[in-house]
Amino acid sequence: MRNSTLFVIVYDEHGGFYDHVPPPAIVNPDGIEWAGDQATTLDPPFNFTRLGVRVPAILISPYIEPGTIDHRLYDHASIIATTLKLLLPDVDDTNLTLRDKQANTFEANLARQQPRTDKIDLGAGANEEPPTAAQLAQPINDHLKAQVQQAAMMEQTLPPAQRSGTDPTKITTEEQASAYLQSVYDKLHS
Repeated sequence: MRNSTLFVIVYDEHGGFYDHVPPPAIVNPDGIEWAGDQATTLDPPFNFTRLGVRVPAILISPYIEPGTIDHRLYDHASIIATTLKLLLPDVDDTNLTLRDKQANTFEANLARQQPRTDKIDLGAGANEEPPTAAQLAQPINDHLKAQVQQAAMMEQTLPPAQRSGTDPTKITTEEQASAYLQSVYDKLHS
């Protein structure tokens, strides 16, 4: 199989939304069943032969045709099955459990022989232009304040002569935060 790039985003939970499709039956992964102990738990017996509710999954690759929607049944074991199939193609019986052995794999979505080279428009947030003076003068948000605080803690691991002496609470603009974060990064990685 050609060298393929595949980025998989899978949610762990369904978000509490109602799903009109009943969870399908599937093989027990290892033959172990939860019998339960009514003296110690309220959990009922369970044989692990059904999936849970559906969760979103997104496959990203330059080898996938734009707008592809795949309606095949996958489960979280499909990630393991696909990984084993792509990385160990010449090794038999590489499965971890019966569940990933029977799981559908994602590689059929990698249908292109050559990767896509079209430019992707990520919108204004991915602007390649340098920030304007007005943007750099903006006050920092809570997320950036937290990054500055973390950088200040990391800076304290440097020898005293390499520390800037900057008080992180005095950093109030995007420009100041950018310069400080870059300075600490450079010192930590020199």
